[in-house]
Amino acid sequence: MMSRYANVLIAIAVFAALTTVFLAAPRVLGSTPPGSLDAHGHGSDAHDHAAEGDAHDHAAEGDAHDHAAEGDAHDHAAEGDGHDHAAEGDGHDHAAEGDGHDHAAPVPPAAAAVAPCTPAQPCPAERDMDALAAKTCEHKVKTVECAECRYEVGVVKIDGRLQRTLVSTNAVALREQALVLKLTGAVQLDATRAVDVVSLGAGRVIGVRAHLGDQVAEGDVLAVIRSSEFGEAKAEYIETKTRYELARRMLERERELYAKNVSSEAVYHDALKAFEASEGRRFAAEKKLHLFGMTAGEVAALTADTNSTGFADLPLLAPRAGLVIAYSIAAGKYVETDDSLYTIADVSRLWIWCDVYERDLARIHDSVERGVLPRAEARVRAFPDLVFHGVVDLVGKTMDEHTRTVKVRVQVDNELNRLKPGMFAEVTVHMPLGAPGVFVPRNAVMSDEGRQFVFQPWKDGLWVRRDVALGSEQDDAVEVTRGLCTRLPVASSGVFMLKSEVLKAKMGAGCAD
Repeated sequence: MMSRYANVLIAIAVFAALTTVFLAAPRVLGSTPPGSLDAHGHGSDAHDHAAEGDAHDHAAEGDAHDHAAEGDAHDHAAEGDGHDHAAEGDGHDHAAEGDGHDHAAPVPPAAAAVAPCTPAQPCPAERDMDALAAKTCEHKVKTVECAECRYEVGVVKIDGRLQRTLVSTNAVALREQALVLKLTGAVQLDATRAVDVVSLGAGRVIGVRAHLGDQVAEGDVLAVIRSSEFGEAKAEYIETKTRYELARRMLERERELYAKNVSSEAVYHDALKAFEASEGRRFAAEKKLHLFGMTAGEVAALTADTNSTGFADLPLLAPRAGLVIAYSIAAGKYVETDDSLYTIADVSRLWIWCDVYERDLARIHDSVERGVLPRAEARVRAFPDLVFHGVVDLVGKTMDEHTRTVKVRVQVDNELNRLKPGMFAEVTVHMPLGAPGVFVPRNAVMSDEGRQFVFQPWKDGLWVRRDVALGSEQDDAVEVTRGLCTRLPVASSGVFMLKSEVLKAKMGAGCAD
């Protein structure tokens, strides 16, 4: 009989020991066992009000945790025990913040729509920060000033020297929203700014004055060609001019004699006809010299007494200002009127012809047709750090049957003369989509558990995490549509250090320890 009692006592002792271990295990793991109280005196089974959506109307629910029955001092409705979180504003509003002890993630200020803000008219994001500054933690101090609690509401404090060394900021930028297309193309001369130079008369080159790479002005002499055609034209003009002067004097003489009835009318009319014929031949000879590039003054200066030295020398003049980019001429060479001797171009603006696939054609075509020329930026391998700016100003009228692409023309500025015809270029085309947007550097945006956020400087060395909603991406920037105070800059380097500090909650640090 006694042994039976002994066995029962042993069984009870073992059960008590296992119960003790079972109840102690959650404390070892850093959690609160069922039915026990947390740092605020709340049962673990009713902790996360925001997550559970529990209204905690104990009378209505018939909750087994009736505080009045249990002698619990936490009947929020009746007792007013100092833990009415809504009234206290102590930084532990369970509905909004998840009790301040949800170690899964810190709870930053709610994302607000991005709107311009000024000191006189704060934006919604800035008002959220003002509300955050008013919160008080369980240590009876402002939450943002508490070294143990501030990170739980998304606030970090960095030492001034460390901040100056590791953290830098960028201003929030307002820029045009655009659809970005990446194209490739070939650099070519602007056909409206380039010209081939030919001789106006056949002949032999006796002098070359302009060479490859020379910058010339309009009217500069490029070369001199001794042309028999030019010499003959000048001689013909001198002859017709002499005959014209003679016919003019004869007409004047016959007009006087006819007026005095000394000469007959027939003789007068013959003189008139001879004058008109000589005038026509002189006019034709003069026009011929104009075709060789002679001015009216130069033609008028030609007389029978003109020096014969260089009489047949025809200057080859630059028809426009520009750069000599090609030439095919040498002293002693015989040239014809259809030989291209020089190519002169203004290379301060060039064309890049790019290929656009059908799927991307509509937006460019519609924009150009409306007169809204899409902005373009070109880069070449030779100068990777240079950006050549321009616009798409023309869409081709035919499609290549083999590549299924359409040519588009990009006009780019080339003031430094770095771009060369024949180069391959990578072109980025920006097509506006609407109103400007708010953009921050891409490396300023951090993410955690599917949520994107940035850090903005606040006051007294404090940085606040701002949950943001992202929009389009452009180059090295990303659009922010919600959650940002546009008056404050964002951290663009040292951001990971700020992120590590604010995510201490995931490691169980803070006032709940």
